[in-house]
Amino acid sequence: MAETPTSRLRHVRHSRLARLSRMRRLKGFLTRMVTKFTGTGEQFAVSSVAKGLGLKAARDLTVTTDPSEGDTVTIDGRVYTFWTSLTGHAADDGAVLIDTGASADSLLAALTLDPGGSGTLYSAGTTAHSTVDATVTTNVITIRAKAYGRVGNSIAIAKSGTNLAWQGGAETLLGGEDPGVIFSVIPETFVTGLGPFSLTGTDASYGLDLDLLYYLRVVDADNIMFALSAAQARDGDCLTYPAEATGDFIIQLGATTNVAIYETMRRGIAAERLGVATDIDAL
Repeated sequence: MAETPTSRLRHVRHSRLARLSRMRRLKGFLTRMVTKFTGTGEQFAVSSVAKGLGLKAARDLTVTTDPSEGDTVTIDGRVYTFWTSLTGHAADDGAVLIDTGASADSLLAALTLDPGGSGTLYSAGTTAHSTVDATVTTNVITIRAKAYGRVGNSIAIAKSGTNLAWQGGAETLLGGEDPGVIFSVIPETFVTGLGPFSLTGTDASYGLDLDLLYYLRVVDADNIMFALSAAQARDGDCLTYPAEATGDFIIQLGATTNVAIYETMRRGIAAERLGVATDIDAL
């Protein structure tokens, strides 16, 4: 059957309406994307570099009162045992003297192999700990991994006895972060994966691209790292910068330029994912 002028006109009209509908949907989609990326615009001050080499995992051990005979502290498989006397334990590896009011110092001496304490504060048979260092403040011993990075977060810790307490009841050292500049911020309620953030007023030595958007990895209550996506932030795949980089700048929730929005979308954020997000936290 031959096409009539009327049917041809209907076809043309239908095609134009369909194209207009697609254009409107695209415009609506892009408008929603701008709204989502632009976010709240809330700004936060970033105040200098913390650690260009990363962070060492650590945890505090509190000696509430003197340990009891036979109480133990275990760090990365090494067992330190408290005794009221070192007599009979001279050859032991990790025998520690219960020294009234100063047992934390005895353990510190054993951990650091303080030569002045050999045979008096800890057994002469004690050998140096290979994976951690320690410092003490009054009755609190800070145990810190010797190596930088998240590898220290796997160092197991334990104790026996009611007069010893690991910070937060932890079973491993915590807080280790791999190399990469870590930035200090005014304490905020951030969560890992939060973003996107744009940057303003950055020092050129960071090598930060102002036309990109960034997501946060929370190191602790006062420190953050940057990643190019929420998933990378959660996986710890963060950006690295020169260790000597210095300077203060502002991070702002949401994009401040259309270029930043374009670059973020160009890096492969799927339209389907953007389309179902209700706010920037869902991206």
